[in-house]
Amino acid sequence: MKIYLLPILLCTYFFSYSQSKKNTSGSPDLFGKMKKELIVFKPQPNQDNRLFPFSNIKVIDKRFDTSAIGYMKIYKNVYENYKLITDKGLSVDLESFLNSFYQKKITVNNYSLVIVLRKFWFYKNYHVGEDEFLRNKRRSDYLLNLGIDCFLFNDTVYTPLIRKDTTVVMDELSRESEKGTLLSETLKNIFGSLSLYNSITYVNKKSLSGDELEEYYNKNFRKPILSDDLKKGVYMNFDEFQKNAPSHTIFEVRKTNLADDIYLINNNDTIPIRNAWGYCDGKKIYIKSGNNLFELSRQGRGFSFIGGGKLTHQKQNYNPSFDDTKPPAVNLGAAAITQLIFADKFKLELFPMQLDMETGEVY
Repeated sequence: MKIYLLPILLCTYFFSYSQSKKNTSGSPDLFGKMKKELIVFKPQPNQDNRLFPFSNIKVIDKRFDTSAIGYMKIYKNVYENYKLITDKGLSVDLESFLNSFYQKKITVNNYSLVIVLRKFWFYKNYHVGEDEFLRNKRRSDYLLNLGIDCFLFNDTVYTPLIRKDTTVVMDELSRESEKGTLLSETLKNIFGSLSLYNSITYVNKKSLSGDELEEYYNKNFRKPILSDDLKKGVYMNFDEFQKNAPSHTIFEVRKTNLADDIYLINNNDTIPIRNAWGYCDGKKIYIKSGNNLFELSRQGRGFSFIGGGKLTHQKQNYNPSFDDTKPPAVNLGAAAITQLIFADKFKLELFPMQLDMETGEVY
């Protein structure tokens, strides 16, 4: 008993209180094989009696990743990761929805409204805590990260009108099929708040040709991390990542059951880096999120990963029993092992996340 009890207790302790990080790397295959959830923009009645000052609306998608409009963990018998998509692509479906919404209120003239999408990402706020849920009585779980530029198009030129960046918080819905209605209502309210009815008078701004407009947005995609050969090293911030210019090249990574750490190697010394953004091993890129490192997966001109690192508490129930025929030491040892096995645990929950290539945020 004296020989074997301590190793058993130690092994059981680490089994109970640590979380294996198996499958924390975000293999590109995970996103390619991910199930798809179709989001349909539902028709909405237009209650505004004013005439819309454009003949039509054109939508141009200049997002870094145009293959989806979000990722989400959805429950369908079991929780699985889904890629949120629209039927014919976001620019086509959004353009159809908006033209349909304004079709009875348009003004027949030579002006078109051109909407350029820089960001459009629908996601779930997985980090809302139970205490916040109880305090607010209801939980706002869904968010839309939106970045749009509006132009007045006349003849062959584009005149800038309005630039909008916002994150819209929306209440949780009980059915996945309602998300299209939710997004439609949200977009209707956003475009209704842009003062588009007066924007056609903004004719004193510098106009752009079609080629100039294309170049203005395409230059955002010429980041070295998207075009150059990957350089091995540690990124200390998002800017170093974008420029493919890691500031430290001699390092090592140590992964444990509790955390991942990056160490700089200086002669015979190893120095831990607590504030590193991530690193590249020359072939793959890893981002630091929470206490762990997750592999980035290239999606279009952007990056995604399976991570997030939310720790959830899992309470266990146990009821140790004692055998009166055995010595007290044996009963105490058995009770200690039982308590450790069934002790409360913390599970590292992983979610599909996207890296915002403009700001470095993840959501």
